[in-house]
Amino acid sequence: MAAALNGALAVFATRASVEEMRSTTDILSKYIGNVAQNPSEPKYRQIRKQNAVFQQKILNVPGASAILQAVGFVERGDFLEMGTPDLELLNLALKRLAEELEEKDAKDREAAKKLAENRIAAQKAKDQEKKLLLMQIQGDNACRKEVGWKSGVSSAAMKAGKGITTFGDISARS
Repeated sequence: MAAALNGALAVFATRASVEEMRSTTDILSKYIGNVAQNPSEPKYRQIRKQNAVFQQKILNVPGASAILQAVGFVERGDFLEMGTPDLELLNLALKRLAEELEEKDAKDREAAKKLAENRIAAQKAKDQEKKLLLMQIQGDNACRKEVGWKSGVSSAAMKAGKGITTFGDISARS
């Protein structure tokens, strides 16, 4: 039974999002915890499959219904029912659910932290690029303010022959 629980928890932890895990873990913990605290109470050992919360938060989340089956719930008609509960397995399931949720939360926080760090690094690079461009503009402005500076064709353009005036440039006809 513990192997089935581990397999179901693995599917649950890998395929469910953090938000799904939080809400589903709350419901699973309530179902399993009620049976663990009141093992002789038949109403806690029975879950109606038509229940809206059950359908939304258990059936729609991968691995969640397998966890209930791994702890001893069996399908009987419109219900999931548990015979004699294995308290050790139920307590193990509660403990492992909490651990899996904490681990998934930690991974989610770490991923969010890395994403934020990447955004900050990208913004710093962008700011540095802007700073260099601004320095170039300020340098150009300073050069233009110098005595003797005049606008003209660059020496690179002169070497390529683009600075030579032709008849076509002055609209002369032969």
